[in-house]
Amino acid sequence: MNENILSWIDLLPDVSTTDFPFSRDMISLLLAEADSLSRKASELSSRAGDLRHKAYLASCMLEGEIRGCWSNDDIEDAKRRCNQGRKGLAGAS
Repeated sequence: MNENILSWIDLLPDVSTTDFPFSRDMISLLLAEADSLSRKASELSSRAGDLRHKAYLASCMLEGEIRGCWSNDDIEDAKRRCNQGRKGLAGAS
């Protein structure tokens, strides 16, 4: 637990006869859990970035392989038609 959270409570006269120290300790536990979740979120965000990077590289490699099988005109035509279809779907909503 974080001893810096409302540590002055312990200095109050007869505070040990109240629930205030316990309540403070519960607050400290909440903050510790929030810190732990923040660390996990940061790790997950980093992992997601790594996966996006791998996906981008894989897509570049796949397009390179495809370019070995079809002409540039065929590929660019397919890309153009795909983008036109997306524009049409966006306008329909």
